[in-house]
Amino acid sequence: MSVRPPLDPKTRSVDLLMHPRPGVSALARAGLIDDLESLLGRRVDVVADQGIHWLIRPQVLFETLDL
Repeated sequence: MSVRPPLDPKTRSVDLLMHPRPGVSALARAGLIDDLESLLGRRVDVVADQGIHWLIRPQVLFETLDL
């Protein structure tokens, strides 16, 4: 899992890029988002690494920070 650093930490959402294990449901991902939004007090976007469009994939991976 990795996160892209926010441009404005007070207003920007947290973008998480994850490599889900086989069998992880959309419901589990929704629960993760809900929990993180409650903890962090801001919007959280979670995207599976394979869901990144090929055209922007290199830039997205370059900008991520491993957690």
